[in-house]
Amino acid sequence: MADAPRRHRLTVVDNSPEVLALLGDVLRLDGTEVTLLESATLRDIEATDPDLLVIDLRLGTEGLAGLEVVRLVRSRSGLQHLPVVICSADHDQIAQHQDELDRMNDVFTLPKPFSLDQLESCVSAALARTRAPVGRWDDIATRPPLGDMTASDRQAGEAG
Repeated sequence: MADAPRRHRLTVVDNSPEVLALLGDVLRLDGTEVTLLESATLRDIEATDPDLLVIDLRLGTEGLAGLEVVRLVRSRSGLQHLPVVICSADHDQIAQHQDELDRMNDVFTLPKPFSLDQLESCVSAALARTRAPVGRWDDIATRPPLGDMTASDRQAGEAG
């Protein structure tokens, strides 16, 4: 009997217990192993041995900010190729750091609020290590969640 394919391991870092619970529930639907952390150090991330890191840009006043964690991840030889999804409602902060994020390999941005379809698409693209066909942050931030789009809006977005 052939071995079953290994499940993806995701580490999700967000200082909101409600957001963590929601992301954990959604990301586990397909059997993905998900570790939830309200804050994280580089050691915490290494201990979870993830295939993907999903992290909030702002992690509150304690611990490192999400962008600092991503910078540390990129500087660590065992984690430098780890795909990262940065989720944030702080669109201005992401826009301010967009050029830096664009220079990092396998870093994807997902603006809050996002639809479940957008989350799934971004996570799938990150795990596949391909750029999601959604454009730059400022393009995404102005788009309505997929559930709020009309068929003509979706067609226009696919054509653009």
